[in-house]
Amino acid sequence: MRFFNNRPFVAPALIFAAGVGLGACLKWPVLAILGAAAAFFALALLFRKWEVPFRACLLLFFLAAGLFCCRTAFLPFELERSYLDGSVREFSGIVSELPVENDDGSVRLILKDVRVRVKGEWLSDPKRCALTLYGRDDGPVSLSPVYGQTLRGWARLNPIEEPTNPGAYNYKNYWAYKNVASTGWTTDTLVMLGSTDSGLDSYGWILGLKEKLGRSIEGYLGKSDGAALLTSVLLGDRSDLPDEVSENFQIMGVSHLLAISGLHVGILAMALTAFLRRLKLNYKWRFPIIVIFLSVYSLMTGLSPSIVRASLMMVFYLAGEALGQRADRITGLALSMLVILIISPLSLFQAGFQLSYAAVAGILLLSQRFTEGPLRRLPRSLREITAVNLSAQLATLPLMAWYFGRISILSFFVNLIIVPIFGVFIVVGLVATLLGLITPYLAVPFGWFLHFGFEGIIGLTRLTASVPYTTLILARPSVLTSVGFGAFILFVSAPFFVRPGSRKILLTLCCVVMAAGLIVQTAEHSQPRIVFLDVGQGDSIFVKTEEGAYLIDGGGDLEETWDPGRSVILPFLRQEGALHLKGMVVSHPDADHVGGLLTVLQNTKVDAIYCSEGLEGLGDVPFRRLLEEAERRDIPVLEVGAGDELGPFKVLGPAADMEGGANDLSMVLALELDGLRFLTAGDLEAEGEEKLQNVIGEADLIKVSHHGSATSTTEGWLDAAKPEAAVISVGRNNLYRHPNSDVLERLTDHDIEIFRTDLDGAVIVHKENELWKMTGYASGRAFNMAR
Repeated sequence: MRFFNNRPFVAPALIFAAGVGLGACLKWPVLAILGAAAAFFALALLFRKWEVPFRACLLLFFLAAGLFCCRTAFLPFELERSYLDGSVREFSGIVSELPVENDDGSVRLILKDVRVRVKGEWLSDPKRCALTLYGRDDGPVSLSPVYGQTLRGWARLNPIEEPTNPGAYNYKNYWAYKNVASTGWTTDTLVMLGSTDSGLDSYGWILGLKEKLGRSIEGYLGKSDGAALLTSVLLGDRSDLPDEVSENFQIMGVSHLLAISGLHVGILAMALTAFLRRLKLNYKWRFPIIVIFLSVYSLMTGLSPSIVRASLMMVFYLAGEALGQRADRITGLALSMLVILIISPLSLFQAGFQLSYAAVAGILLLSQRFTEGPLRRLPRSLREITAVNLSAQLATLPLMAWYFGRISILSFFVNLIIVPIFGVFIVVGLVATLLGLITPYLAVPFGWFLHFGFEGIIGLTRLTASVPYTTLILARPSVLTSVGFGAFILFVSAPFFVRPGSRKILLTLCCVVMAAGLIVQTAEHSQPRIVFLDVGQGDSIFVKTEEGAYLIDGGGDLEETWDPGRSVILPFLRQEGALHLKGMVVSHPDADHVGGLLTVLQNTKVDAIYCSEGLEGLGDVPFRRLLEEAERRDIPVLEVGAGDELGPFKVLGPAADMEGGANDLSMVLALELDGLRFLTAGDLEAEGEEKLQNVIGEADLIKVSHHGSATSTTEGWLDAAKPEAAVISVGRNNLYRHPNSDVLERLTDHDIEIFRTDLDGAVIVHKENELWKMTGYASGRAFNMAR
């Protein structure tokens, strides 16, 4: 208890954070929570002379306050916005951030003061809108909107929805943290730029300075990976950083260098302090100048949790020094967390916030244990940097496994090499960038040094990331396992929280919690199930059987504008603990079935790939890439036809005499799964259905062919299968207007329960109380199958 007694902000900060976390789960009335907080505060004042009741009531007050702040932060995003239905609406708004150019040439804008015209009336939205602006005919965007400029026109506006697939990233929480409640897209021919009124807007001036600094970096480094890396670490802008560089940094566990953190802020603050001392300014002047600098810098770099945390801790440290007291860094860490969560409660749910605080807490709590213990024989400088590196990595390990699912064995050593020299590049980069504001020629000599330095770092991460068998790809651990592991590390390495006699009991309890989490998770993952993933206008089906896991198709689109393998399928497989696939099945070689499979193949273990016979010369580019990657990895590609067996599946088609396009060469599979018979037929059309309808037999569940196209799911097919339920894998507001109304009518006339991924999200078919049950992940709709 002495640890908490000497640090009065630690317990309130942790309890407040717990309240914020509860607020995301419990949708209690805001007024009731506010009343509870007031009551606990009044009781604390009443019991202030009695230590234990006073502390208990005060902590309950902070718990209720955290709950209240979280609920009030979420409330504006839960308002009814019926006009956000995907239709084209007239709108207006003011650009509130610097425009960001996307890889495809489009421009992303964040608009404030959004107004939408509905039935002749203008409705105002208190929250912002993320609008993507495209050029005409896929060309470059002809308009150049700037901060503070009014935008008016027509756009297709959508609400930001909850994740529609298990394991998917929660973009609704992310955008809520950014104060954005809607998204939309339009073309530059449908909007007009109005007046620009930044006036004396201080934020506009800061963003203008950021643009000038970015141009300065580009002036002496050109458009290179090194320039993109320096822009990321100095200005917090990663828009130009190639995905490969970012991914390699993440794999090697040095992605924290790409986010402005305590390392960057400390280096810049120390450099500024040294400069001010050279000017012989006393502390009375140095302190406000440094505070102003940190405030402007935080705003310029986007107020990310890591830089706000680092800036607040620096201010608290300097304030303590000004008052003649040595500031306790753990207290500063707790106080900064409390301040951030009071102002922005939704920060708690961001990976950057969690990783930043976990890393710093690990360094503050564990590094001394390492320097005085197992590392004490090392030279001092090596001992300290090794202890800091080891402490941060241990503290963030559960979060890295949860969010990224990758841990590199070489990460520790790469950090030891890169982190010490990175600080030098930051200082040199800052000096060069400031000189570049005067003229790029002054910065050129520094640019040569930075170019070779950054290219060396990028090359090192690329080389180490490509070393085989050094990166562990992990399934997502359960919450119980993550909490138990984090607590175990804490109690092993920093036992000063508890008395020595209690330590063994707590460590044993941590092991029990971890074991319980693993047992429950393993039991859940071993159950047979079928999951129809929501991959937009495409197909992807996960099947778990006693023999193992199978993946049928991987979604995608013809334009290859997104990768469902990375966005949907891999996060789902990690959630399911299914990183070893017995088989990857290509029912149909078009891009909307194969687009995400390449990424899955590169990040999981796949025993074999199966496809239909007779596909030579057919299929889109993603299918050919998949075959090339399989050959490179020495993974067998097996062709199957009617009558073959594919693990637990029976191959019913394509028919041996089938000729025509790739659709009618779709693989038709039947599966008997613990009393459930399932039938899937890719994009099979009417001619193919007619040839096979006499051999398919009855099925309890079918996947509707070709996304509910009018050319599939004929009367004869339904009469032969006699399904009880059907799933249509289809994209929201798709251009093909799938599913066809005639198909829906036929399914309804046959009294078939219909699930659609555009309305229900992922459709999960699992056994519950000896009955097979279907559940829409997004809609929550459930259906118990009678057979």
